[in-house]
Amino acid sequence: MNNVDYYAFLDQSNTVIEVIAGVQQAGSTTNWETYYSEVRGIPCKRTALDGSFRKNYAGIGYKYSVPLDAFIPPKPEPAEYYTLNEQSCQWVMTPAGMLAITTDAIKAHFDVIARQRQYDSLLTIDTYKGSNVPQWAAEHAAFFAWRDQCWLVAYQIQADVAAGLRPVPSPEQVISELPILVWPS
Repeated sequence: MNNVDYYAFLDQSNTVIEVIAGVQQAGSTTNWETYYSEVRGIPCKRTALDGSFRKNYAGIGYKYSVPLDAFIPPKPEPAEYYTLNEQSCQWVMTPAGMLAITTDAIKAHFDVIARQRQYDSLLTIDTYKGSNVPQWAAEHAAFFAWRDQCWLVAYQIQADVAAGLRPVPSPEQVISELPILVWPS
């Protein structure tokens, strides 16, 4: 009986450059990693589609870690926001990275909400502080009271993450937890 196994070929920096399906013959004593390495003249490591062998299925661009005996996916960007979980060999976002990305997402959310009333952005609506037009002054006041509430919620989420009370949320999760702005009529 023959089973299909998968083999990753590595360049000199242990980066996966190709993955092939190979035949593992039942009862064979052949070390197929060694066999394929010798045939191709480059290092070869076995991998599994379900990640049950060497932590992750080896994809092109993955790195093989000798000390961890695992395939590690490419580091997401921005790279400084991620750290390697050596148990899963997956990149996880750091709390500081999540805070930076979430802060940018919240600021972008503020601009989206400002555009609901035809303002270009938070900065544009801010120019209507003290406006002589009552509607614009009221919209400014409502917007900035709402903005302050949003930041209070975001800071509480950050404190809860730092205290270990909740996992690091995605920016989308944080946005979904922000209060809804009720514009003045």
